[in-house]
Amino acid sequence: MIPSCLPFTADVGLSGRTTVVGILLLGLAACTDANDAPPQSGTQTPPPIVEAPPPPPPPPPRAPGEATVALLLPMTGAQGTLGQALLNAAQMALFDIGGPNFELTLHDTTGRPDGAERAMQAALAEEADLILGPLFSTSIAAAAPQARNRQVPVVAFSNDRTVGGREVWVIGLDPAAQVDRVVDYATRQGLTRFAALAPRNPYGDATLQALQQAAARYGGFVTQVATYDPIAVTDAGPVVQQLAAARDGYDALLIPAGGSELLGLAPLLPFYDIDPAQTQYLGTQLWEDPSLGQEGALVGGWFAAPERSGWEAWASRYRELYGETPPRLASLAYDATALAAVLAQEASQTGAAPDYSLEDLTDPNGFAGVDGIFRLRGDGSTERGLAVLQLQRNAIELRETAPTSFQRLGS
Repeated sequence: MIPSCLPFTADVGLSGRTTVVGILLLGLAACTDANDAPPQSGTQTPPPIVEAPPPPPPPPPRAPGEATVALLLPMTGAQGTLGQALLNAAQMALFDIGGPNFELTLHDTTGRPDGAERAMQAALAEEADLILGPLFSTSIAAAAPQARNRQVPVVAFSNDRTVGGREVWVIGLDPAAQVDRVVDYATRQGLTRFAALAPRNPYGDATLQALQQAAARYGGFVTQVATYDPIAVTDAGPVVQQLAAARDGYDALLIPAGGSELLGLAPLLPFYDIDPAQTQYLGTQLWEDPSLGQEGALVGGWFAAPERSGWEAWASRYRELYGETPPRLASLAYDATALAAVLAQEASQTGAAPDYSLEDLTDPNGFAGVDGIFRLRGDGSTERGLAVLQLQRNAIELRETAPTSFQRLGS
């Protein structure tokens, strides 16, 4: 029977089987007391030979499809609300796909690296076959070594490639892949000279590196790069002015920012004569917010992200169940849980228990999820089929559909 809710598993140090063995050994020791001492008169009777207890029986074989999958999320602390949303999404997948032998257990990371280490220890103590989570890259870096030592695969929710690899996968929406997709599209529209206005932080660094690589891959080149302090966007005028002085050297401008940060930068661009009618603005998934279209300078900008139809249909179901709109990250927990359940079902059909092997997890055909097709790569990254979208006034339009097969993306 599928459980109606996820148990919050306590941190235990011994499995039930080990505890039983300890009780047996303790009983044997208690039987050797003064009453069992050999008699002291004349002829001593040799002590009786006590046979060693038989070894405990081996654990019963797992039923086909039987799997224990541990979910590591920040259920308390500053990110507890986000953790609850990811748990809700995982429960949706559990009820949609999970079978009677598929168990999903929950461990609180508290949103901190030390909490993630404790959560991982508890998950491994219960002999989890697969770990889903943690969410943050620092938590993954802290907890993943335990899983690697036990050879238990991890599918985490970060988009930081640097913490993936060696049977740890990050399935967050990779900004480098988004840049690659939109640059590919732009070069096919005849745009080959690229500039960038990026924040001075790890996200900005990752997108700048991706821009250099993608431009070279698709026959373009990067002519100008400007960076700004994301904490002081209102002071970015001189940086934008410097970028504007070289505006004749590029025909597309990448701005990997979103929210209030992007809205703070956008008016500066036409003010310093970086005209969106002459320069094509490009973004990342951070642009996936229809309200950004209220800023006229951004209207017409292109960015890469999953097609919105799958997300919108799933988010509508989420709202019906939980009475609120899910955060964008929630679909990652749904897709990861669904992936684990599907592999358990496939193992059941062959009469085996799932082992979540490298071969199964990195199936080159990939999987279909809320955000379209995706596949786990051997280097710990996740490849996705992304669409190219265009920001309009209070709307987002589809400009080029996402692929439905990885044959279109190459092997």
